[in-house]
Amino acid sequence: MLRYGRIDIIITKTKEYYSSIEESLLCDCSYCRCYREQVRTEYLEVVEYLDSLGIDIGYYDEIEFGR
Repeated sequence: MLRYGRIDIIITKTKEYYSSIEESLLCDCSYCRCYREQVRTEYLEVVEYLDSLGIDIGYYDEIEFGR
């Protein structure tokens, strides 16, 4: 477990959550598809940091686009 401010992060549980999400549940609009395809190569430092917390940046639920 990792304490981040007042939040306890259980990294293994976070990773389990992401692995349980079915690909078919992800948004299929062109914006979201493009985001998932490019985010890991364009923002390496952010990806590494979020990975260390167990957060997968490829899931758009983590980023709100103002919809």
